[in-house]
Amino acid sequence: MWFHSSIDPRRGTLKNNGTLRVPLREIGICDADSSCKWIKEDATIYPDTERKLKTLTKTQGQKYKFRYFNWVNKTAEEADLPVVQ
Repeated sequence: MWFHSSIDPRRGTLKNNGTLRVPLREIGICDADSSCKWIKEDATIYPDTERKLKTLTKTQGQKYKFRYFNWVNKTAEEADLPVVQ
């Protein structure tokens, strides 16, 4: 993977720790059985930057995913989003 991103639900931010920009499309707030509620988030997250997201709340046991446009491969993709502890 050419990027590494993480989410901080308490602060409502997404950080790109990778080397390429991430054209973000949606954030998925998922419950324990991986059923996700998708929130539209059109934003480009540049390397080594952090971006405030529109809506984020943390509930115990939730997981996060994101959908983005992979501009290298020209495909829409989905990935898990690690939570900052």
